[in-house]
Amino acid sequence: MSDNNNGVEVIIRNALDLANTNGHEYVTLEHLTLCLLEDAQIKNVAEQLQVEIPVIVADIQNYLNDQEYAGLVSANGIKGTPKKTKSIERVFQRGLAQVMFNNRKLFTSVDLMISVLSEEECFAKYYCEVNGLTAEGIKKAMTKTQVVEENKELLDEFTTNLNEEAKDSKIDPLIGRSEEVSDLIHILARRKKNNCVMVGEPGTGKTAIAEGLAKKIVDKEVPKSLKDKVVYSLDLGNMLAGTKYRGDFEERIKGVLNCLEADPNAILFIDEIHMIMGAGAAGSGNVDAANLLKPVLGRGRMLTIGATTPDEFADTFDKDRALMRRFARIDIEETSVPDTKLIVKGLQKYYEEFHNVVYTEKLLDKSVELVDRYVKTKYFPDKALDVVDAAGAAVKLRDATDVTMQDIVKVISKESKIGADVIDIESSNAYTDLDTRIKQTVYGQDEAIDKIVESILVSKSGLREPHKPIGSFLFVGPTGTGKTETARALAQELQSKLVKFDMSEYMEKHSVAKLIGAPPGYVGHSEGKMGQGQLVAEVEDNPNCVLLLDEVEKAAPEVLQVLLQVMDDGKVTGSNGKVVDFSNVVLLMTSNLGAAKSEENKIGFGDSVRQGDTTKAIKAFFTPEFRNRLDATVQFNKLGIPEMLLIVDRLVKDTNELLQLNDSTITLTVTPVARQQLADDGYEPTMGARPLKRIFEEKVKKPLSKKILFENMENHTVIIDYAGEDYIFN
Repeated sequence: MSDNNNGVEVIIRNALDLANTNGHEYVTLEHLTLCLLEDAQIKNVAEQLQVEIPVIVADIQNYLNDQEYAGLVSANGIKGTPKKTKSIERVFQRGLAQVMFNNRKLFTSVDLMISVLSEEECFAKYYCEVNGLTAEGIKKAMTKTQVVEENKELLDEFTTNLNEEAKDSKIDPLIGRSEEVSDLIHILARRKKNNCVMVGEPGTGKTAIAEGLAKKIVDKEVPKSLKDKVVYSLDLGNMLAGTKYRGDFEERIKGVLNCLEADPNAILFIDEIHMIMGAGAAGSGNVDAANLLKPVLGRGRMLTIGATTPDEFADTFDKDRALMRRFARIDIEETSVPDTKLIVKGLQKYYEEFHNVVYTEKLLDKSVELVDRYVKTKYFPDKALDVVDAAGAAVKLRDATDVTMQDIVKVISKESKIGADVIDIESSNAYTDLDTRIKQTVYGQDEAIDKIVESILVSKSGLREPHKPIGSFLFVGPTGTGKTETARALAQELQSKLVKFDMSEYMEKHSVAKLIGAPPGYVGHSEGKMGQGQLVAEVEDNPNCVLLLDEVEKAAPEVLQVLLQVMDDGKVTGSNGKVVDFSNVVLLMTSNLGAAKSEENKIGFGDSVRQGDTTKAIKAFFTPEFRNRLDATVQFNKLGIPEMLLIVDRLVKDTNELLQLNDSTITLTVTPVARQQLADDGYEPTMGARPLKRIFEEKVKKPLSKKILFENMENHTVIIDYAGEDYIFN
């Protein structure tokens, strides 16, 4: 065995030189210890043990400078070569034997130092131990060092050094969140339970805070207690991948944890920390990642930061009280609109450099405001940055440089499932003449349409409470007067989806469960999307829609109670705790209350009495708190012959559109006489437009279908006339 490679021989030679320089007759363990304390390995171990080497050196030097040991010379007065004491030889042989016993090939300075500290009577040992440098301490430190070296490969494979990522400019700076960062640093500075879990909705910036902390450490923007810390992000998924045999995962995670625990400057970040619950367990009773982590966390020697969502925290993490007590919780709330604007502007240059585009500050401010208004399924600041990023990518792909409002609006339109013209109010005509355009589809209900549009314009102008729906209306009136058609036309003009529920399906008391989900313990609870509740699921998928509740009076009273919250606060909480926002929903409810009563013959008063009957019926059925939350109760009037004529024109137009859709060259026209006759035949004051549609189906579409199928009518214009008592096709 050679000791040259480890410097042991050099250290012994230096000890001889030291004794010779001081004129000492013998080389003692004190000389050897002084030289050992200059070795780099010993200094590293002393640093781990927090031992002050200069203090030990001063004590030993004072001992050697004592008169008994100073100025020793040979008998003839000539300085000789210092002699090794038997203790030197004994220490050397003991250290060498220990190395061989452990089947190691290298004899290091650490082995020699441990051997020195194993002597029974030695002043060097005394001065070392009183200052905290002991053989047991060195052994423990070296064990940790050995563990680190053995597990360094695992650490590199299954963790990401966020400090290195920050140095390589792969991490964006953390903007804002000063209070959250301060709380985080405060928790990390504790002696025990110095671990924290950040709980917040997806997109609120939990991971960004952890990455931002690493960047602040690199940029020297943290307190002294954190200046040398290194943040490691654990890749739990990669650690689980490929673990074919029992024990593979345990070996991996224990290796990583041992390596991090041995490093006093390590901070472990676990994103989606709820995944450690059950991770690696092959069955009930098996050890999972959480149980392996508990002892390490309890000792307080490894700082840990976790991140999870409120739902996952409640479902998994919080149920393990033994694990939860080792963490301090920090709630990460969604950033406000002003704070989000600061974040977006702070990161502006990074997106500009990446996409090679230019954003204006006014554009970014407007983007955040539009995202706040129309994107309700995600959270700030992530949803705002997503829009900015997507718009920049779109501009880059078309080789342009300036990001425009149209680019932003286009992205928001896709995200919110609402038309671009509706979103960009300032540059569009979506709300200009909205009433006129609806009146071109729905006939004879001008007063009702005006009332609806006026309420919508108030909301879109920002004069309504932002948390309430755009509008809540109750449509009343006889059947077939255009209530459903108005809802359909409104959805089309607002470029929103029409979500329709027939409330005759919700007549039972337990129907509330169908709308907002079954409570825990009941069949269907949390089973897929519909397990959340039909209403909750639909509005969550289409947060900017026209919601039509047809024949709302047929719904159970419990269902109407749910609608109170929708109209008042614009929110509904599903069975799984998810809150769905209705602030961009137009709520329309139809009812035929009072229609039957109004059909009875009245003497002397006519329509005014009939409308009064409807009002009485509504007051009798709906509670005052329900009626009080409506923006308006919209009365739909009975249709007359002039409206029936317009509906005939509409039916002819729709038929021609269907013909064109099927690549037909046939065109349908109706003579004034036939038009009038269709209106007369289909006119039933109490039934609205539906009888006319049936007449048109019977008298026009069915005969026309036979001609199309059995006659050669290419490039033919079919003219429908009326003569005698029948309709004629020319």
